[in-house]
Amino acid sequence: MNISLRSVRLTDSEIIYKWKNDLFIKEMALDYDYKTTLLEQETDISNSISNKHSDYQIIVLNNVLPIGYIRIDWMDNLHKIAWLRFALGTERGKGYSIIALRSFLANLIENGCLRIEGEVYDFNVASKNVLEKLGFVKEGNKRKAHFNGDKFSDIHIYGLLAHELKDEFR
Repeated sequence: MNISLRSVRLTDSEIIYKWKNDLFIKEMALDYDYKTTLLEQETDISNSISNKHSDYQIIVLNNVLPIGYIRIDWMDNLHKIAWLRFALGTERGKGYSIIALRSFLANLIENGCLRIEGEVYDFNVASKNVLEKLGFVKEGNKRKAHFNGDKFSDIHIYGLLAHELKDEFR
């Protein structure tokens, strides 16, 4: 088993479109009424590729199979503070997110990033566990900030300072 990262390509729009229409991903990371089209994903990828304030990577299993993505947007012009998003489209529960994020975050920090932020719905235990294993600290809550079509839930805010990335993940 080999996990690697590569830059997103326009040809990834179909798989990302599929992932973002997966009911599990919609429940865990998107709004319940989120809708997208293949054209919107192509446009998003194209914009990301040309935007120096973002980085969009595909998680690849065994150098062949795209299984998810990691994405950041820089929150400042100096590229010191990043906002993180990630998802696995397939192959969940096997530790692949931790492996991919470990590499991605170490690279960000080696290139001068001081802080990475992420948000997780309170019921997304798997993503909270991933972030905490990497050294992220829960910094607060946005109370009742997410609506799933039935009820409101909290969003947990996590932060990681460069020196907090767990040593075993460097």
